[in-house]
Amino acid sequence: MVLAKEGAPTDGRPQWSAARDALRSLIQKIESHADPEIPGSGALAAFLLAPYVEMVDDLARSRRKAPAKKPEAVPAPPFEAGGMP
Repeated sequence: MVLAKEGAPTDGRPQWSAARDALRSLIQKIESHADPEIPGSGALAAFLLAPYVEMVDDLARSRRKAPAKKPEAVPAPPFEAGGMP
């Protein structure tokens, strides 16, 4: 079992923001290297970006699906005081 140290930060949002910004920067750099004057650079950029395009498509697909709703709870009939009917 791993316990958090006292005084250690418990909010991971700064790390998530840093990771998001680094990923955004990487994707922008890959896109900027696709130069129509350099043969094959567009294909290389497309190859490197393919996993991210697939991830975005998967996320969009999962957002479109409406979560299955649970059926409404039906209250049980009251138990009759006299025992069996």
